[in-house]
Amino acid sequence: MPSRPNSGPRPLRIESTSRASSRSPREWKPSVRCRPSETRNCSRSVPEIRKPNANDPPSMRRPWENDLMERPPAIMCIGRNYLEHARELGNEVDENPIVFFKNPSALCASGDDIRLPHICNHPEPQVDFEGELAVLIGRDARDVPIENALDHVGGYAVANDVSARWWQKHGSGGQYCRGKSFDTFCPITSFVPANSIPDPQNLELRTWVNGTLMQSASTSSMMFPVATLISELSRGMTLLAGTYLLTGTPAGVGAGRDPKVFLKNGDLIEIEITNVGRLENRVVAEV
Repeated sequence: MPSRPNSGPRPLRIESTSRASSRSPREWKPSVRCRPSETRNCSRSVPEIRKPNANDPPSMRRPWENDLMERPPAIMCIGRNYLEHARELGNEVDENPIVFFKNPSALCASGDDIRLPHICNHPEPQVDFEGELAVLIGRDARDVPIENALDHVGGYAVANDVSARWWQKHGSGGQYCRGKSFDTFCPITSFVPANSIPDPQNLELRTWVNGTLMQSASTSSMMFPVATLISELSRGMTLLAGTYLLTGTPAGVGAGRDPKVFLKNGDLIEIEITNVGRLENRVVAEV
């Protein structure tokens, strides 16, 4: 099994300056530790960026629960952004990005359990893993040209687009949202600063299930690179600061295997992306 890196750029928390200023468009900046009475002046301080430890409050691992920021205004996801993944599931490739959304209640942090709800047992358990690079929109983006698109990125993270395949395909008229939005179905790490990742299209992504390597690919294989996604999605639609954008998964998912490999109680999923971080979650079936 390929070795796993032990370190990388230090994660950061993100805060919205919209609560502390009237700046428009909104921008998101690395947050700093400060007393409540100093909150309004936090953006003037030098950001403290460091590796979190076990004694950190939950907001260090769960930036969306930080009282200095709002929940993400949207969790946008891209389907079939890697050709081999589309092929393994027998899907056609579209000339435009396939976009769907996850509900914010799906968010959970590295170390949290992925809970399989009872509803996913109907008609049979088909819950799958999808390792992905996540992008944080750092400031509002509308009609952004490709050459300027990465200027709107605030950070990068590792995410798992957990998917209940039956519900994704049949449970909601072919709409992906419900099958991908059950609680805890969007594990994600803390974000690392955008400037620590010079090229988001030069990263290696790997996924293990119970120690077995399942996915291994480079983000260079994306059909729609990060800059293209931001530019295309911002055409006529503002990507609000704080939006999470999951950029698609490569080949190797459980539904594309023979025999198929779906998640079950006790499974351990580990996902790593070069210099971005590692996401680790245990699967727990609700009883």
